[in-house]
Amino acid sequence: MRVYLLLFLIGCSDYAMTHKVVEYVEPEDLHDPNIIVTPSDIDFGHLISGSEIGSTKFSIANAGQKDLEISDITLVGDSGFEILSETEYVLENADSVEIIVNYNPETMESKTATIEVSSNDPDEPLTEVSLKGYGDAPVIEVDPKMFNFQDIPMQCEEEISVEVFNNGNLDLKIAGINEYSSLPNDFYFDEMNFFNGQLPWVIEPNDSLNISVSYTPKDTVSDTFNLEIISNDPASGVYLTEYYGNGVYSKTIIDQY
Repeated sequence: MRVYLLLFLIGCSDYAMTHKVVEYVEPEDLHDPNIIVTPSDIDFGHLISGSEIGSTKFSIANAGQKDLEISDITLVGDSGFEILSETEYVLENADSVEIIVNYNPETMESKTATIEVSSNDPDEPLTEVSLKGYGDAPVIEVDPKMFNFQDIPMQCEEEISVEVFNNGNLDLKIAGINEYSSLPNDFYFDEMNFFNGQLPWVIEPNDSLNISVSYTPKDTVSDTFNLEIISNDPASGVYLTEYYGNGVYSKTIIDQY
């Protein structure tokens, strides 16, 4: 049998025993909603413009005790990105939701944007997700796109060289060229000029080819001529050039010495 003896020293001792009760009070902010967004950065990588669409998800979770209220999910930045999910939610403790985001490039491009998630989290009322993506594509450019054959003597021929560029990072394929002219047609275009061969033509990135357009006016009436170039450029699949001309009876040139 064990005997415990408790001695209280009263009087001359400089020490006294006291009993103090410490009560733990849970901080109020532990009950607040706590937003968790993952991932915070999304990279769609390189996509072929006009034929590939990138799609991914990010999640929103509530790590707090009170309900997390998502009041809005918005996109800020470049075009091409799209949120496909709802933009308002109420999440209880440990609940989560996945948000679907798409990227649809239009041409050769480098795009960035930010998704802003607004909530009632007192510490993070605005949470951001960064987006970036790249589009790969051929890009057509024609020089000159517009030209005026001005004051050309009747029955005389004037010719210009027209250069077709590919400023993109994928092969440019010229599938067809249509001609439109005022009547009578005083312009001439030969798609076989400069030994390009039969259509379709393939122009590699940072390369070009030449065609020619000539004008021989038969009267003094103003003329117009358009080339409609059809290619696999996703942004300019139909590229239109504009050429003008007018004839004169004669043209006088004065040389002074």
